[in-house]
Amino acid sequence: MRRIAPACSERTPESKTKGSRIIVGVNKVEHYEIAIYGSLADFAQQLGFPDAAGLLHLTLEEEKAADAKAESTRRNCYQPQG
Repeated sequence: MRRIAPACSERTPESKTKGSRIIVGVNKVEHYEIAIYGSLADFAQQLGFPDAAGLLHLTLEEEKAADAKAESTRRNCYQPQG
């Protein structure tokens, strides 16, 4: 997300578009990872691997946090100047 900050601070149409494209890509990856880790954690639990399920749930929470950070960056980046 640090790489997006310069694009946000410039406030030119080109920089906003570039920042937006980056954030969309980040969201896309994070949503994919959330789906995968959530499914794998459920499978591990159902198959009797509670330790693996626990680790997968930790990873799932990390991915959710990364997604939330990307969303927050997007919202902060595109606030109207006043």
